[in-house]
Amino acid sequence: MISNADILISLQTCDAKYQAALANGAPAIDVILYSKLAVIEYCGWIEMSQDLIVYRFLKNKLVHADNKVLDIKINKNYGFDYDNNFRPLLTFAIGLEAVASFEQHLNAGGKLQILKSELSKYKQSRDSAAHTMAAATTQIYQSPSIIIASLNSLFPILTDVYNYAIQTNP
Repeated sequence: MISNADILISLQTCDAKYQAALANGAPAIDVILYSKLAVIEYCGWIEMSQDLIVYRFLKNKLVHADNKVLDIKINKNYGFDYDNNFRPLLTFAIGLEAVASFEQHLNAGGKLQILKSELSKYKQSRDSAAHTMAAATTQIYQSPSIIIASLNSLFPILTDVYNYAIQTNP
């Protein structure tokens, strides 16, 4: 089951420290670091959630030694972009027809476009946060409170995807 409890605590902590740094006139680097940490934490949670979803789709299917290649493929996926990482991983694991059904399910509620948009937006932000130093960048990161709002909109979609995996593979 996907949980948002731990990530919410992490993001709220980042937000509290971010707000305190702003209020106390802390150096700009402090504010940037709390924003970068929030982005990296959030994106790590997204990747872990995607792994849980793929494993849920595969429940009861990884029983033969030959299927260990699926487990290895999941553990070697280091991104969370929908089209470049998550969808190919799902296709490899459950097949194109099952992914098409899954996408049809998400499209019915308009959730697929939101999912793709959120993943794309945070992939760019995460890549920037992970590959720059705060003191040497002019990159602006979203405040942790905005990331919490994104979590609140993405969490129900990922939960729906996980529940869909349960329904299709009890």
